[in-house]
Amino acid sequence: MALSISFSMRLAEPSTTRHAQSLDWFREVRMANYHFSVDIVKRSAGRSSVAAAAYRSGEKLTDFRTGKRYDFRHKDDVTHKTIMLPDSAPAWMKDRQALWNYVEQFEKRVDAQLCRDVNFDLPKELTTQQNIELAEKFVQDM
Repeated sequence: MALSISFSMRLAEPSTTRHAQSLDWFREVRMANYHFSVDIVKRSAGRSSVAAAAYRSGEKLTDFRTGKRYDFRHKDDVTHKTIMLPDSAPAWMKDRQALWNYVEQFEKRVDAQLCRDVNFDLPKELTTQQNIELAEKFVQDM
């Protein structure tokens, strides 16, 4: 199963919260609100990992299994996008279109769990680059 990471920066004024303090990767950050959710992209629910990847990345991708095209290039709220892979992964997996179509092709079952969509807020008190680094560290530590 693959993992799709997305993040937003929609926090209010800083304060300490017990929830934020309980997470290692937020230990040094004071946050106003806390949001963390994990959703499973399931074929049985009519969802597609290609569609999810297109939406999260704000790109145009085609699902070769169904022939559907997903165009989210009009989205203006994509702050950063990257594909993080282990060192041993083949180079072609850095291509979002190839990666997610491979997932769709590999998972044959009607009730396949195609990927997990992890969504969490980041503190607005940090710069965009600091938030990117924080999110990437979180993903690496997963």
